[in-house]
Amino acid sequence: MEVVNINKVSKTRNSSLLKSKIYKIKSDPSLRKNVHKIKNKLSLKTFRGFYVKSKFKSCGKHLTAHKKIRVHCINGSIDVGDDVVFYPFVRLSVVGEPTQKANLKIGSFSAIGDRTEIHCGREIIIGANCLIAWDVVIMDRDYHKLNNERENLKPVYIENNVWIGNRSIILKGVNIGEGSVVGSGSVVTHDVPKRSLVVGNPAKVIKENIDWKP
Repeated sequence: MEVVNINKVSKTRNSSLLKSKIYKIKSDPSLRKNVHKIKNKLSLKTFRGFYVKSKFKSCGKHLTAHKKIRVHCINGSIDVGDDVVFYPFVRLSVVGEPTQKANLKIGSFSAIGDRTEIHCGREIIIGANCLIAWDVVIMDRDYHKLNNERENLKPVYIENNVWIGNRSIILKGVNIGEGSVVGSGSVVTHDVPKRSLVVGNPAKVIKENIDWKP
C-alpha cells in the first residue's frame, strides 16, 4: 500500500495556489498597478521613518511620521518616546547656542498636528499623551534682539495630558500644567495651572478643575 505524505501534498497545493494568484496579478493590469502602488507606499513610509529617526538622539517604538516632516538640529538633541505621531509638514528646529546645547523631548503617545512648528534654542519638554493640534507654534526664544542685547531664552514645559488647540502660540518661559487645555487661537505668555482651560490673547483661565481624555 502506498503511503501518502500529507504535509508534502499540502505544500504542493499551497504552492500551486500561490502561483495561480501571482499569475492572476501579473495578467491583470489593474491588479498589477494596485500592487505596485501599495509596494511604493510601504517603501516610502519605511524610508520616511528611517530618515526622521536618524535625526533623533533617541526614539521609542512605533513612530509614525507622515510626509514632509522637516527636522533641523544643530548643537542639540531630540528625544522621542513610544507611539509618537508626526502629521504632515511638521517642522522641528533645534538649534543650540555655541556654549549650550538645545534639548527637545516629546513623551510617549503624543501627537503633533499638521504644520505645527517647534523652535527650540534651550529646552522644550512635551509630556506624554499630549495632543498638539494643527498650525501650533511652540518656541523658547524670540529669534530677534533689541538694542543689541543678548537673546533671552527660557525653557518651555508642557506636562502630561495637555491639549493645545489649533493655531495657538506657546511663548518662551511657559509651563502648562498637567491635564490642561489651550483653546484654539490662544497666545500663552504665562504659566497655566493644572487642569485649567485657557483661551484668548493673552490666554486667561476661564475654567478650572477640568477633565478630558486624550
